[in-house]
Amino acid sequence: MSPLKSMKCLSCQSNGDQIFAELSPKESEYLELLERTRANAIPETHHERSQMKLLIDEAEDELERCDQAISELEEQLARLKKCRLDVIRKRIAPRRSLISPIRKLPPEVLICVFAHVDRTITLQSPNFKLRSPVFGLTWVCAHWRMVALSTSHLWSAFYFDLYDLPHDLFGLFDSTRECFDVRARNSLIDLSLDHYLAKTSNSDLIPLYDVVCQSAERWRDVKLDFTGNGSAVDLLIEKMLASGQNRFAHLESLAVLVTVPFKSYEVLRLFQNCPRLRDLRSIFLDPTEGCIDMRNLTSLDIQRCEGHNLTKLLMHCPLLETLGLGLFSEAQVPDEVCYHTRLSKFEVLLADQELKQGWSTGLHLPALTRLSLSEYSYDNHVTREMVELLLRSHCFLQSIILRTSRQPEEWNEPVMKQILADVSSISAPNALEYS
Repeated sequence: MSPLKSMKCLSCQSNGDQIFAELSPKESEYLELLERTRANAIPETHHERSQMKLLIDEAEDELERCDQAISELEEQLARLKKCRLDVIRKRIAPRRSLISPIRKLPPEVLICVFAHVDRTITLQSPNFKLRSPVFGLTWVCAHWRMVALSTSHLWSAFYFDLYDLPHDLFGLFDSTRECFDVRARNSLIDLSLDHYLAKTSNSDLIPLYDVVCQSAERWRDVKLDFTGNGSAVDLLIEKMLASGQNRFAHLESLAVLVTVPFKSYEVLRLFQNCPRLRDLRSIFLDPTEGCIDMRNLTSLDIQRCEGHNLTKLLMHCPLLETLGLGLFSEAQVPDEVCYHTRLSKFEVLLADQELKQGWSTGLHLPALTRLSLSEYSYDNHVTREMVELLLRSHCFLQSIILRTSRQPEEWNEPVMKQILADVSSISAPNALEYS
């Protein structure tokens, strides 16, 4: 590669070295001026002062010449930088792209690569636009765009934060409909509607609910968070009933977070026919209401169970493996005995005697291996009944997790030792964990 020639000033055609030589002050002259400045040796005569002003004028002319040369060199440097970018963008990058090994990948391999991209399409403040890394796949080249758009499952996961959407969003809802109906096509839908304490008017959300509810037959994993927003629950129920969808053949996971009990049951009743439902999470649940079929559940998380004790609840869920339980509003002591042979993980909130006496009567959990207790108190009936349940179940606990907001110095060490001593015959050494 030939060396670059020195840049020249556009006005005088002198190169940089010449300008430096002409404009650089002599060291002896500078030292003399510095010495006079320190000694305050001001010009005494009129001639000397005139000579000093003349030298200043000459130096200012040279300064102007220097500034002009700098400006011209900066312009040349900017053109060089632009030229450099053009060389990279127009001559190097396209050729490198064409010989890149990823170009040789067949579409079916590209699809496997795309599967590692976070495909969740989000709508939330402050931008209120549909966003997802999957959109970037369509911007690389026409081939990638074709592969991405033909891969429907890349467009089937949605998270909508509906807290404070602006009013005029009809164009956005058109884009949403395209994602649901055109790009996702027949793929199963994973959907999260976050309406937590939302300020958005329900009338502004009607077009979005129309799109979402019309795809209900393809729902697979759904979370509906309507905490503190009962009117939005009514809109959801209205649109679901209008869609005529009453069978959810593909629904595997459902979370219903509604803080008003009867509204929670109304939403759950929409999902009575879910033959593949395995995972259910709800703030409220009353099995006697017949809200939802729990026979195939493998995971259940509820904060408040109405009108049942644990024995009757588990009789409704013969395949349940994981259970998270807050409290029962009332305990009905059953006559039945239940040997539940599937439940292996159990997390229960034990605080202020919220679980009523008799909550586990007649129950045996021989498969239980992991127990998580929150805000425990060995002195209340709940913990005593828990110990009795464990002992009669003849299970073997590999992990006992105590979840508490208390500081270590507030933990009741004798109480904990008594709990461990009571279940030592059915628990592994060092099974206790704190969280």
